[in-house]
Amino acid sequence: MRAGHCWWRWHRGHADDVETITVIERGTGPAAEVCACLPCARRLAGQFPHGQLAKAAVAAMEKRAAVREAHRA
Repeated sequence: MRAGHCWWRWHRGHADDVETITVIERGTGPAAEVCACLPCARRLAGQFPHGQLAKAAVAAMEKRAAVREAHRA
C-alpha cells in the first residue's frame, strides 16, 4: 500500500492507496507510470482492456480493501 496521486480525469487528487495501472513508454526518455486508486481502477474496467499489470494492481487493492474492512468490523 502506498499513498500517492491518482491521475485519472475524474479524480486527479491524493489517495491513500494507489497502484501502477499502466506504464507509458516515451521513446528515448524514461517510462512513466500511471497510478490509480481503487475506485478509479474499478471505473476503468469498462473503459478499455486492462493489461496484466492493471489486473494485478486491482486485485491487490481489492485484497487490501477487504483486510481494512475486516479490521474495522
